[in-house]
This record gives sequence, structure tokens and C-alpha cells, in this order.
Amino acid sequence: MITYSFPRLQSSKHTILLTVFLSLLCLNSLINAQDAKGIKTGNLKGSNLDLLNNHDPQAELDNFVLLDGYEANLFASDPMLANPVHMTWDAQGRLWVACSWTYPQIKPGEVANDKIIILEDTDNDGKADKSTVFAEGLYLPTGIELGNGGCYVGQSPDVFFLKDLDGDDVADVKELALTGFGIEDSHHSISGWTRGPDGLIYFQEGIFLTSQIETQHGMVHNFNGGIYQYNVHTKELNLFTKSIGGNPWGHVFNKWGQSFVSNNPRIMYISPITGNSKENIAIKDLAKTSKQCGAGLATGVHVDEQLKDKLLTARFKDRAIARYELIEDGAGFNANVMTPLISSKHPNFRPVDVNTGPDGAIYVADWYNSIINHAQHDFRDPRRDHKHGRIWRITHKEKPLAEKPSLVGQPVEAIIEQLKSPNAWTRNQARLELSQLNKDEVLQKVEAWVNTLDVNLPDYDHHLVEAMWACQNVDRVSESILQKVINAKDGNARSAAARIIRYWHKELSAPIEYLATLSGDVFPRTRMEAVLSAGYIPTAEAYVSALHCLDQPEDELVILALDQTDKALRKYWLPEVEQGTLKFAKSEHGKFAKRKAGIGFNERLTELMSQTNPDQDEIDEVCLQLKEAGTAKEVTQIINTLSSPEGIKSKNTAATLLNSILYLANSKTVKQVNKAELNKLVDLINYQDEVVSIAAIRNLAKWQSTQSTSELLNALQSDSSSSDKKIAAAIAYARLSSATDIKDLEE
Repeated sequence: MITYSFPRLQSSKHTILLTVFLSLLCLNSLINAQDAKGIKTGNLKGSNLDLLNNHDPQAELDNFVLLDGYEANLFASDPMLANPVHMTWDAQGRLWVACSWTYPQIKPGEVANDKIIILEDTDNDGKADKSTVFAEGLYLPTGIELGNGGCYVGQSPDVFFLKDLDGDDVADVKELALTGFGIEDSHHSISGWTRGPDGLIYFQEGIFLTSQIETQHGMVHNFNGGIYQYNVHTKELNLFTKSIGGNPWGHVFNKWGQSFVSNNPRIMYISPITGNSKENIAIKDLAKTSKQCGAGLATGVHVDEQLKDKLLTARFKDRAIARYELIEDGAGFNANVMTPLISSKHPNFRPVDVNTGPDGAIYVADWYNSIINHAQHDFRDPRRDHKHGRIWRITHKEKPLAEKPSLVGQPVEAIIEQLKSPNAWTRNQARLELSQLNKDEVLQKVEAWVNTLDVNLPDYDHHLVEAMWACQNVDRVSESILQKVINAKDGNARSAAARIIRYWHKELSAPIEYLATLSGDVFPRTRMEAVLSAGYIPTAEAYVSALHCLDQPEDELVILALDQTDKALRKYWLPEVEQGTLKFAKSEHGKFAKRKAGIGFNERLTELMSQTNPDQDEIDEVCLQLKEAGTAKEVTQIINTLSSPEGIKSKNTAATLLNSILYLANSKTVKQVNKAELNKLVDLINYQDEVVSIAAIRNLAKWQSTQSTSELLNALQSDSSSSDKKIAAAIAYARLSSATDIKDLEE
């Protein structure tokens, strides 16, 4: 108990003052003595609520549960920083942290003063002992990344470029690099910032946002989520993919440059959907677990096999750093969900970002808050913590730390040599440092370095890939290095070569020939990347090169890539196929292209419908082509033939074709079929073959034939209709009828 002593009161004025003082004291005590009332139960599940008001970092440390063999220590804490949002490293081994005291919304009359803070461990004891405010006066910074000698910061609707000019680690320049990103919802805004091995800066945008971004090269439009890539040399902004939606709050590249996204609550492998078709493309999740953000790969010599090459994400709701094992599967990957690296019962532990540091340790940004949602709780809830925040450091108890390299100010040759490092952190920082040096000098010395490499080195192929990326980081093309990577033994290296051609093709002597070779590669991921890159070369011949993938066993992600390239280049290859002028390496490639173009399809369809007992393979091939290239013309042809006295000779063919045109009802390429033609399907409701009858009923509903409702009602009420037919009729009737019709049916 705290006892307060006061002098004898001299007047009623003093009594009033004491009353006010005690009231304020009680209010302050109530605020400090926070409880969990009203906080979503799921956000506190498994926590020890007795710790809610214990803000001592030691209390948090004592409640960590770590993977066997690992331990944690406090790297940095308030007052050095508070409310960390995102982290990145510089080549000196300093940790840059974006912090937001303002979240979720600024109060009326307040001046925004969020910060970017540089944390430094000057004596290498695993604890930050120096904190510098690089920039302040920001408002809800959602991500940062270094490049071009400065720091880019996302603060929707803007991206700013900040730079220190006098060496005091305080920004002197603030330039507007980009503007026009969506602001409808701050927690979907541009985040998940990272620097790719190619030197491009990647950041992501979530669902519901509408962006119209002004750049030096024109407008970039996007809606409903995507991943951007920004070239700091040319100031070009492009969409890497627009097919993610959700809350994409983390993005990592593996050793060979493949992309994985933490898209709350999913883990996605997104390389297969980075084609040039400019469409939203669905792809299967690798895993779906709990709310998570941030992403990092545990790499390097310090971590053991439990952690090496595992994808790490920050599960802020569950208060844990999750582990995922990425398993190769054809062109793609699968993922196993593993036990967490670290978890905590402290209700305020809220990890939001995770990555590997220069010493090989794992660093975790802890938002430190009992409340994590912005929509489910009052913006002014006093339990929103704006004073605390931590950076935790996780190390192996027995394995030695990685040696922090010296990169800044070193000769170009010494920096290039670091591209051999077994530590991804070192290689990444070496590329960053090279990107800020003389471009032509770096190109020349990287090419010379490649010529000195021992081809018998176990990581020779990866060294070549790193050299290729180093050239890309300085915005220079090296065809000699590319040719070596194309001929590498490791398929992963050849995949990286295939990827880079989409960026370098304008300056290559034979990009089509390279892609033809890589599209027919035995390694499926190489084929996928080559096919995707072909879609970025605006010629019919690029499409022809991609068709070499047909020479190898089918892989679903390669087919997905080919579909994107087909659509991206259709305006180039389709006219030439129709004119018969496009040359193919194999007749099978030409047949595939003609099938995709629909050439001769009408005659083939007519022939199929006239056959009494057609081959099942022929039925399947025609239906596949119908789905891929069918138009309103083919839909009408099928309906008219079915409705004619001759009909379709095979009931199996009739049912299969009807089920195929169901697919076309959702196709953007099929214009609305004439209603009068669709209504002919009404006569098939009572078709003698029930399979055909049910397929016709489903088409009436899918194509919105509202004039069929009375016949559907008859089928639904008929005693002769089977249960399957009645179910189909009921669903169709419900989809096509008004509320009044449904009420009449109930009566």
C-alpha cells in the first residue's frame, strides 16, 4: 500500500484541489491497473493474464518457451524504441527499425511523430548500446528498405526516400518517390518490404485497396492486392504479381531467388503467378495456420538443422515465431508446419517481424501490446500500449556465431569475394554495397571474378547465380555469366537464369533461343520460369519458345505458367497461327497452338457430335479445347444440335459437352449467348437420359435463363423425377426465381 501525507488544509479551495488530485490519482491507477475485459478471448488464449501489467522485459524473457538448444536475450527495449513495426539491416550490421506510436490513428490536434531508429551493438555483446533517430515526424510507416544510399519508407499513400548527407545518421533529404497507394485501410497498406536478390525493392498491398500510383514512367493501377517491385536505379515501378489479396505482410526469397509470402493466415509460393497476363490467378496455399506477419528464412552457419532453411513468420495472435519446412514438389513446393521456434505466455508478446542478423542470430520485433486489432477495439482504448517495444535475439547455445564481415569502404574485389559466403545475410549485404558503387567497374570485376572460380567448388553453380544477381543489382547485363548459369548442373541455378531473362531480354543476343532451351529443361522449375519469362518478350516467337515445355512430363505449375504466357502474347501469336505463317519446332507444338487458337475446332466439334460411339480421349480433348478456346458460337452450336431432331448421337458426348459449357458461363472471353438460343435447353429438362437432363438444368441456372422457371417447377414437383433431378431443379429454381416465386412454392 502507498501512503500519501498532506499538510493541514487551510481552506475549501485546498479541499477542492485535493479532491481533484485524488480523482486523477484514482483514474491513473485504473488505467495502469489494466485488465483483459473486452479484449478478444482468442487474442489472449493460453496467456498468463497476471502478467498483463508486468512490463519488465525479464518477466517476458522468463515466459519464453524455445526450441531445444536455443536461448533468447533482449537486444533492445524501450526507451530506445517502442512499437516496432518492421526491421531491416545495413551493411555495417546495424538494425533499422520503423516504429509507430501513432497506430491505429492519430488523435485530433496531435502531430504525427513516428520514427525510424538505427540500433547498433558497438561492442558485439549481443545487445544494442546505441540508438539513433534517423527520421521522425512520420505517420504510420509500414515498411522500410535500404537502397540508393538511403532509406525508402512506405507511408500510404506515399513512398518517401530519405538520405543522410553529412554522415551523422540523421536524414537530411526527404523526397517523394511514389504516391497514390490505397489508403482505405491502414492494415492492408504497403508492407512486407524486402530487397530481392535482384536488387529490386519489393513491397505488398492487401485486399480492398485501390491504387493509382504516379511514377516518373507513368501511372500504375492496381486493385485488391499485389506485390510491387521498384527499381531504385531507373525509378520504375511494376507489379510482380496482382494475385494475392488478403493481408500479405511478409515476403522472402530462398537461396535460389524463389518467392514465398506470408499472407495472413496463409503461406504462399508465388513465383508461379508472376507471369505477364495481368490477371488475378488463384494458386493453392502451402499452409494455412494462424494470424501471422513478417517473414524470414533461418540461414547461415550459426543455426542447426532444426532451423536451417526454415521459413519463419511472426504469429502475433498466438504469440509465437512459427517454423515451416519447405519441401520441393515438381516445379513447386509443399510445406510442413513445425513446432514454433519461440512462444510465450506473456499476453503482451506480439511478434510482428523476424529475420536473421549479421551474427546468424534470429531477431524478433515485439510490438508489445495486449490489444492487436484495430477494428475490434476502441482506437482510444487506454490499454493500447504506446510506451513499450522490444527486439529479441535468439541464438544457439552451443554453435558459434557467424563472423560479421567488413563490407563498407572495402575494395570492390573484397566485397565480390563475400558472394561466396555461406551466410545469406553477408551475400545480401554484399550485393547492396555493390549496388551503390560504380556500375561499370562492378560489372567488369564481377565478370573477371567468375573467370577465376574453380568449377569443382561444391557451390560453384550458386556462385555463378550470385555473380549474375550482382550484375542485376548494378543494372548491368552480363550475357557471358548468363550463359554459364544456363549451362549449370543445378536445375535451381538454371531456374534463376530463366527468371532473369524477363528483365534482360532486350540486351541479349539470343533470348528466344535461350528460352527455348530452358523451357524444355528436365528440371520442372526451370521450365516454369522460362515459360513465364517468355511472356515478357512481345513476339510470337517467344510463345513458340515456351511450347518446348510440352516435350517434358506435365507439371501443373508449368501449365499454369503457359496459360499466363499464352494470354500475354496472344495478340502476337494468334494472327500468325491463323495465317499459317508461324513456325514451330515440332508438329505437336503447332497442334497445341492451333487447339488453343480454336482453329479447325468447329469441324472437329461437328464430327464428334455426329458419332454414335466416339473415343473417350476424343471427347476429353474436344471438351478441353472447348473450355480453353470456346466462344458463344460453339455454345450455340451445341445447344442447337441437341435441340434438333438428329440431336447429339452419343448421350455421353451430350452430357460431357453440356458440363463443359457450364465452365464457359464464367468465362470473360465468351460474350453473352443469345437468350433465345439458351431457352432451347428448356426442352431438355425432360430429356430421356437423366444425366443429360440434369446437365441441361444446371446450364439454365448458370446462364440465367429466367424463362425456364415454370418447367423447372414442374420437374421439381413431378413424381417421375429422381431425387438427383429434383435437387438440380430446386437449386436452379432458387437461383432464377424471385422472392414471390419462392413464397408461392412454399405455399
